[in-house]
Amino acid sequence: MIMYNTVRNILWQLILLLCVLLYPTASVPQSDGTIQREGLDLQKCGVPKIALRSRITDGEVADEGHWPWHGGLFHLNDYQCGCTLINELFVLTASHCVYNSDTGYKISEKLVRVRLGMHRLSANGSSAVQTYTVQKIIPHTKFVPNTHKHDVALLRLNGTVQFTNYIQPVCLDLTESIWVEYLADVYGTVVGWGLTEKNRISDQLLKAELPIVRYTDCVESNPDLYGRLIYSGMYCAGILNGTSPCNGDSGGGMYIFRENRWFLRGVVSFSGIREGTNYCDSFSYVVFMNVPYYAKWIGTEVDAARQELLQATTTTAAPLVSNRWDSDLGEDDYEEDDIYSLRMELEGEHFAVASRMAGNGRTKQSMRTVRCGQSVTLSCKRSARLAHKTIRWYRVENGERTFLVENETLVYRDVRYQHAGEYWCQMTGDNGVMHETGLQLTVTRVPIHFQQGANVSYAVYDADVDNRRSSQFSFEMTFRTNDSDGLLFHKPPIAGVESWSFSLLLERSRLTLRVVPPGQLEKVFRSVKLNLQPTRWHTVLVSSYDGKGLMALDGQYLLGFEGHLLQHRSDRFFIANVPELRTVGFSGCVSRLMINDRVLHLERDFIERVNVGQCSTCSAEECTVDLCPGAQEQQSCINYVCSEGRCDGSDVLRPEGDCDLDSVAHTQGLRFQHNSYASYRSFLLVALTVDLQFQLRSTNDGIVLHAAEHRRGFGKFITIVAKAGRLELRFTTDAHLHTIYLESSVKLTTGRWYRLQAGYRDGYVYLQVDDELEVARSVLGTVFPTDRQLIVFLGGVRWQGFINRHKDVKQGLDGCVKEFKLSGLPVDLVDDMVESANVRSCQDQKEPKATLP
Repeated sequence: MIMYNTVRNILWQLILLLCVLLYPTASVPQSDGTIQREGLDLQKCGVPKIALRSRITDGEVADEGHWPWHGGLFHLNDYQCGCTLINELFVLTASHCVYNSDTGYKISEKLVRVRLGMHRLSANGSSAVQTYTVQKIIPHTKFVPNTHKHDVALLRLNGTVQFTNYIQPVCLDLTESIWVEYLADVYGTVVGWGLTEKNRISDQLLKAELPIVRYTDCVESNPDLYGRLIYSGMYCAGILNGTSPCNGDSGGGMYIFRENRWFLRGVVSFSGIREGTNYCDSFSYVVFMNVPYYAKWIGTEVDAARQELLQATTTTAAPLVSNRWDSDLGEDDYEEDDIYSLRMELEGEHFAVASRMAGNGRTKQSMRTVRCGQSVTLSCKRSARLAHKTIRWYRVENGERTFLVENETLVYRDVRYQHAGEYWCQMTGDNGVMHETGLQLTVTRVPIHFQQGANVSYAVYDADVDNRRSSQFSFEMTFRTNDSDGLLFHKPPIAGVESWSFSLLLERSRLTLRVVPPGQLEKVFRSVKLNLQPTRWHTVLVSSYDGKGLMALDGQYLLGFEGHLLQHRSDRFFIANVPELRTVGFSGCVSRLMINDRVLHLERDFIERVNVGQCSTCSAEECTVDLCPGAQEQQSCINYVCSEGRCDGSDVLRPEGDCDLDSVAHTQGLRFQHNSYASYRSFLLVALTVDLQFQLRSTNDGIVLHAAEHRRGFGKFITIVAKAGRLELRFTTDAHLHTIYLESSVKLTTGRWYRLQAGYRDGYVYLQVDDELEVARSVLGTVFPTDRQLIVFLGGVRWQGFINRHKDVKQGLDGCVKEFKLSGLPVDLVDDMVESANVRSCQDQKEPKATLP
């Protein structure tokens, strides 16, 4: 597999892995196709059952059993690629491994074999090896043979993998961020049987540790190869010294060690080749498919397989199995689906399910969750071959059952925390036999309630501040209150240390920030009087970013201030009140808290909660569609309010046809409307420039492009808007104090394509539409630091939590965009997309349907 020129000694990694515990069991229970993922089922994945002695990679052979999730993909008896076991049903590999490179056709499942528990390719008779045929090959829907994008595939195995000391599933790295820049210089381990330095397939499993590299370093190393291929679904790794995955390692994984277990971060896809050969160039970076980018696709396919497995189990159940829970059948003979299945249908929610046995050893009770404010339908359904007479629902209160309704379903609209509890579905058959199914319903994301009175009410959070970000502070709270006064948060000084103290309060319906630098007098920043409505949720944001601060309410900028809000490594934040302070505490509900860009879990993340209850109302997270149309005030009805992304959830304007964008969007462009947007990442170490073509579908004002130092809009920014039939470029060089305007002279009309060029170059900010004379303005320094990754919004912005600096433009572009370049590099409008909402192909000429009343 791997070619080596140097030896690296990584002592700290050795110390970490010497702490991994030995698990001596030979096999573990299976989990019916559950994906082993970060934060879920961690006890079941990513931990070898044979203790690791070392993670030092110096060209040695990998020790047997240390990588029990790595397998081999064979075409009959010929080794082709690596693969990774993610659960007992699937392995993950590269799509090109299951395609014939000469014909471009997918290889028949009948020819593919997967071997697990293998250390030597030649050890076919080893008792540790399990060989599986393949039931179904599932390449990514966007993969095109002989290309490199979307080079991932799932193989559904025939049969269920039996886990042993030598065969275990890996954890999938399903972190929320697909951006790998924050992992730059982090080492991952790659194993495989690929070509060695002698251009021969290795008989023994080899390993190498490679650092993940930044996109710009990868692209700049070979612009002709990587510059036209790299997108968010890929990342690069390597050290350019001859240590590299090579031919035969494709499809294998890159595994990252954290939290005492291993996670699959990438799948080996391709690298450069040596001139005049078909062999890999071990002195070039290797490209991996970025697993978090494909998390949703993987989850969809695995869930479909699990559902198929469940249905097969149900339909093939033996007809003579007793349906009575008081029968004499043994435990192994009992199947819940042979009696009835209790299911939960929720709008936009996925659930973890657990089961427990009641005291009689028969009754099963499921554990389900539903988000506060959503609707839930509980259905008690029977097998089609079983007749029933009545279905009744009960709820357990104070240890006794209370009858609720006689109906096949139990429906709750706008769920509150009071709906949590134990429910029972009781079914009486035609023969008079009664069956029951239990459910424990948990309500999540319930806002917390503070009530000041004879006893103070508050919560305490200890922040772990990165020293590199000690001068970057943000606090965001979504709340509702009947009062005009109250402490929202307070950060006291640390005893014995020169430290800052700052507080945010409501004072006579004004937001007031009080800052006390060490050894200085208190500084006070106060907003205008606010119209706080007791029945509405409001979101306040305070941020200090590189010496420039701001305060905003409900996305509207209130004031700016100069100066840092410096923090220490272990600062403490009091929410709603402080016992030692003589100030009015906050009474009301809080549904969301974010400190230093970390969203707090309101149940788990506080170190102390004093007289904190649950709020009787839920946060208004569901979009109110009658507030979304362009003729109305913009009410943040985009993305995770109205939609979970480009195609998920109930968008205000639902895309027509297939949710996923087809190939036309790559060339014809994206169609935006007033509540649409798509976001992309800028390139590091280069000044921001924009080159695109756009077409208006109406003369409405709208945002064409926006970029700011922070994705939510604060800091320095550049915004291009269509305003009164012309393009305007608006930017600032001082974070918030002064906005500079440039206006194009070209009068825009609908239905015509225009070319837009803008950005920063040679000390000037410039704007040009088509062939007009460039409009430019000289600036000191640069608009944005070139070492900072930016989120660039196209066709609009993500309004949720966004600080709109343009009070005259409150919606996105009504039109199309194509041929988009950032800093001179082409951007794939679909594949490079980070997030989006309400977009579709520009070729789709169907105009949006009338919005709902």
